Amino acid sequence: MKKDWSVGTTCSTHNHPTRYWETAITGAEGLIGTSSAATQEEAEQIARLFAASPDLLDVAHAITVQFRLAGYEPEENSNNPLKDLLFRADKAMAKVAGASR
Repeated sequence: MKKDWSVGTTCSTHNHPTRYWETAITGAEGLIGTSSAATQEEAEQIARLFAASPDLLDVAHAITVQFRLAGYEPEENSNNPLKDLLFRADKAMAKVAGASR
C-alpha cells in the first residue's frame, strides 16, 4: 500500500543542545515522525526527503523490474551504466529492507 506522507509544521525547539528546529512528518495515520536539525532549512529538507521516501522506493522498484525485463543484470562498476545503475538500485532497496547486498 502506497503511503501518502507530507511535511507539516516546523517549529523552534529548545530541548536539544544543537538541534533547534523540528519539522513534523504527517500522513493519514497522523504524525509519522519528526526531523530535527540545527537550522530550519535543514530540518525541512530532511522531512521532505523522508516524506518522499515511499515514492522514491516505488520508482526504484519499477526501474529495476523494467531493466530486468529488458535483459539487464546488476553489475557493480560495470562499463554499462544501466547494469551499474541496477546494481546501485538493488543495493539501496536492500538497505531499506534491512538487508545487505
